[in-house]
Amino acid sequence: MRWRFLAAGYRTIQDFELIMNCDSQSKVFRLIWGGRTRGRWLPNTTQVLALVWLLINIALQVFTALLGLTYSTNVSSDYVFLTYGNVSVVNLSYIGNAETTAMYAGDYTSLEASFAELAVANDFGVTGQDFSVWTTPFGEYVGYDQSVYTDGETFWYRFIDRSPLAYSLATTTWRTVNATASCEPHAVTFGGYAGFNTDNTSLLWDVTWVDANGVENTWTIPDQSTGGTTWMSNITSDCGPRCAQVYALQVADNITTDVPTPRFWSCISNVSTVDGIDWYPDLYPDPARYQIPDQQAGVLAGAIGWSGVLTLGSDGELSFTTPESQLQMVSYPVDSQWSPPGNYSAEDMAWLVMKFTAGAISAMDAVGPRSNVTAWGPAPAQVIQVQWRFAASILGGIPVAQGLVLLIVIMFANKAIIKDTSHLSTARLLRPIVEKLGDRGCLLTGDEIAEQLGNYKVIYGVREPNAGLGGRLGVGVGAMGGEDGKIRHLDILEESEGLGHRHGRMPEGRYDGVYPVKDEETEALLANTTESESELDDDHRAPPAWNVLRRNKRRTRRMSI
Repeated sequence: MRWRFLAAGYRTIQDFELIMNCDSQSKVFRLIWGGRTRGRWLPNTTQVLALVWLLINIALQVFTALLGLTYSTNVSSDYVFLTYGNVSVVNLSYIGNAETTAMYAGDYTSLEASFAELAVANDFGVTGQDFSVWTTPFGEYVGYDQSVYTDGETFWYRFIDRSPLAYSLATTTWRTVNATASCEPHAVTFGGYAGFNTDNTSLLWDVTWVDANGVENTWTIPDQSTGGTTWMSNITSDCGPRCAQVYALQVADNITTDVPTPRFWSCISNVSTVDGIDWYPDLYPDPARYQIPDQQAGVLAGAIGWSGVLTLGSDGELSFTTPESQLQMVSYPVDSQWSPPGNYSAEDMAWLVMKFTAGAISAMDAVGPRSNVTAWGPAPAQVIQVQWRFAASILGGIPVAQGLVLLIVIMFANKAIIKDTSHLSTARLLRPIVEKLGDRGCLLTGDEIAEQLGNYKVIYGVREPNAGLGGRLGVGVGAMGGEDGKIRHLDILEESEGLGHRHGRMPEGRYDGVYPVKDEETEALLANTTESESELDDDHRAPPAWNVLRRNKRRTRRMSI
């Protein structure tokens, strides 16, 4: 672009040098003032173009800087960063809330602490009854807060680790516990109508049902409501570790047909060990802190039927020898999801038991007592939020603007020959100016050189053969010319030469690129060159054919535009 400006008109040597050095924004800014026309208030073309170029570059830099306003770095509300340190995990050694944990601290093995544990387990199940239920394959990793998971046949829960500093900083782990259950129906031969089947007050709450061996069992179940379901868990369950025997009585509804006749169920509920601890030993350096003990697993398995209330036997003693003293009972309202309609199957009843147990574990992890361990846990994560509408506009607009500017520059600058920017090439072009200093001025600055030379006006242009040289032409003129038989060359033309200003494109043709000299001077120069090359030939330092080629190239150097 600078060569086009230099060829556009005569300029002082100082302005000429300023334009040649116009390769930075500071030089362009200096040109706005230095390129003014003396004695004229209005800006000239050079000043306007310099200002426009400066504004374009500033605008591009401003838009690039605006990219910093299209994004922000915030603390993520959806993601966390795992770091090693204190981690808050649910305390699984005792199923209690804040009150019972503090009340029985240090004495969790007492009878009172054990029955409090049963009541809290049922309370956790009621708390978790409205937690989200996600249907997903067991092998697929899905994790949400206050949620349980099922594949239709079993329920499971994935524990959540939290930061001790902020409850909201949580991450779902691979530690998984399963809840399984199976149920079978039994015929009811007496009772199950909430006392509406007899006038004998001593038989109002008696229910007789037939077990799998055909034996009739008569239990006194006082917690009955028409249309509701009474769930019972056996304190003396003998189904094995991590297991609980659960029973359910669906009381007949005398008003609606939801439960037309009494129904009785016996279920086996199990809670597995916590899986996934051994998968990542580096994450869980103390595995026992993450495991549910067998006793607590049995409590959670029967959570749907625990009341935490002791029932005395018919003899008034707490002997655990009668069904009434072995069972704890909870009657759920008719509109509760734990009081199903009369068309539920054994699989449906087992589904309720599993869901209640999984919900109890989830609620315990959400609101139960916690303890700190040293392991990998959640910490605040940084997230970059990008306003892509503005970012894309800037990222797309900058190259488009640069492309348009480049196209305009090419169209404008294509009218002049663009020279190599090397120092040697530039020094060769400026020889007509600087040779006037003679042997002086080695330490002068550009401004000082211009002042020494009188700061006369020059232009970057084309010197035609025989134009203003008094017949001094370069060697070979007319012998290897273009269509007009001329060999032109680029030069710095002085305004005093009176050659005028050539408008438009520089002419096409051949250019020798050397400064015209007298014929005898050129012949002497060539003679010296030939002698030098002959000496090189004698020394066998360069092949003769190559010397001839170099001499011919020197004579016919050209540039086509």
